[in-house]
Amino acid sequence: MQVVRSADAVCANIAESTGRWTKADKRRLLVIARGELLETEHWLKTAHRRGLLRADPSGRVAEVARALNGLIKHSTPS
Repeated sequence: MQVVRSADAVCANIAESTGRWTKADKRRLLVIARGELLETEHWLKTAHRRGLLRADPSGRVAEVARALNGLIKHSTPS
């Protein structure tokens, strides 16, 4: 269940960041989303090691991380 909560938090924080006025506020929420993504990755890898997932989630998580890092870089105050 924690994997669902952390995955939902990634999306929720990204969505919330779009409603912020300042780049600093947007960046703060995107950094929180990145932390939640790392937690999600932990739970998915744990499930994979335990044989609960057939596919290794690393590739997909890396794709999301690249996109999220781009959003963070773009929201860095000048």
